[in-house]
Amino acid sequence: PTRDAGSLEPRKRTRSIPSLATATALLPETFLYKNYFSDADITALCNYKRSGDDLSFCFRHFLTPIYNAALNVLPKSIAPNTITLFGFLLVLSSHLAILINAPLLDRPVHPALYIYAAVSLFLYMILDNLDGKQARRTGSSSPLGHLFDHGCDALNVTVTGLAMAATLQLGPSLRTLLFIFATGILPFYAATVEEFCTGSMILPIINGPNEGLLTVQLFYYLAAFGGPTFWTSPLSSHPALHGLTRADSVFFAAAASVGPTVLVNLHTAFSYLRTTRNLPPTAAAAAVFHLALPLVVAAGAAGVWAAAAGGDGGVGRHPVLFMWCVGLTFFYLVSRLIVAELTHTEAPVLPGVLLPLVAGAANAAAARVVGRGMVPEALMVAVAFVGLLGVNGRRVVCVTIQLCEHLRIRCFSLERLEAKKGE
Repeated sequence: PTRDAGSLEPRKRTRSIPSLATATALLPETFLYKNYFSDADITALCNYKRSGDDLSFCFRHFLTPIYNAALNVLPKSIAPNTITLFGFLLVLSSHLAILINAPLLDRPVHPALYIYAAVSLFLYMILDNLDGKQARRTGSSSPLGHLFDHGCDALNVTVTGLAMAATLQLGPSLRTLLFIFATGILPFYAATVEEFCTGSMILPIINGPNEGLLTVQLFYYLAAFGGPTFWTSPLSSHPALHGLTRADSVFFAAAASVGPTVLVNLHTAFSYLRTTRNLPPTAAAAAVFHLALPLVVAAGAAGVWAAAAGGDGGVGRHPVLFMWCVGLTFFYLVSRLIVAELTHTEAPVLPGVLLPLVAGAANAAAARVVGRGMVPEALMVAVAFVGLLGVNGRRVVCVTIQLCEHLRIRCFSLERLEAKKGE
């Protein structure tokens, strides 16, 4: 969809434009460095103010008092992005600790690691809330902080999803892919599509960032104190439930709950375009479909790759690496959609970042049909991972450098850079 009148451009916000936003000079581009934002993009970023509300029962009555108490003891000298990064490193460390001990996601680990994962995730929730409060009370709110916070949240979908798959001992199977899509990737992306269209994020009374993460922590504790076979034990002795484990029940509950959640997000986006933007039904539906299409392609390619490769492929032998290929693709797609919403620009329909998953699917399908793929499966997964890590890493570093240079701020410090001559 185009971004002219009646298109998908988010709601305009009339605010004063900071003088700094018109004084940027783009840094020279090299092979390693690229300017991802134009001057107009940065102007829009500087003038964006997020709209929304969190109606979560746990957030309002249980978590908010904890967040406020933590803020009172948090030194004002700590930069908001430092808080965000520390929280993410906590969950990443527990993620690595579990997966090093269960690389195929099919065996229990030491109970202490589950407890560490639960505590790390709860601290992540606290720090993820404190970064915004810290930015407001120190006057250091910035577009970089907004993107940094969302980026860590998007990465945590894969971090926590894989750790949870290992906790449930889902194993190197297609179930792991479906589980992480159902519990994190699909609802996160659908909520971002809704925010892109409406310009607002309203979290319902029960939602993933609050009740969802608290439930994950409960599952960690159950694994720690329930014994190594807790999640692989039969759910019930009833004949109708024969063969169904407790982990299976979590998997099916997640799969059943994601449908209504995603449909509500997409219907809200569609309704907003119909009623507020006055788009015809077909145009509104097409606009929402175009926004969802990149993830549909990614999901299809990942599913074909996993199904065609089977136990000998990316999921079977390298489930963690394979899922990180999926997670890094999702990270790029959702962060690019967030940037498009913040800068009032058009989101790409089929970005090049989809190529590794598509190539992997084609290679696995060829191996299934003719008995041999063009590239060995292990090499394909490794190359896809390194390529996606490089593309995303370069983008994160370049965006950080460009915004710091433009805003004259430091990413992990409250000290500002010296002003440029003439500013």
